[in-house]
Amino acid sequence: MEIELSDTVRILRDHPDLGLRRGDTGVVVDLHARPVLGYELEFMNDRGRGKGVWVAGFSADEVERVEPRR
Repeated sequence: MEIELSDTVRILRDHPDLGLRRGDTGVVVDLHARPVLGYELEFMNDRGRGKGVWVAGFSADEVERVEPRR
């Protein structure tokens, strides 16, 4: 399934320089189609507060869509 704006995604590798770990979830706030497909994500802590991390440059193979809970 294609990842779209406002989808929740999980990162697939650590980014210690950004304070992010494999499995952290974020929300897609922008899509980049060129030169390759990529995403800009916003991350929240477990209390729903922003980590202040806006990341450009996550490629399609670095994230996976998290299915909504039913």
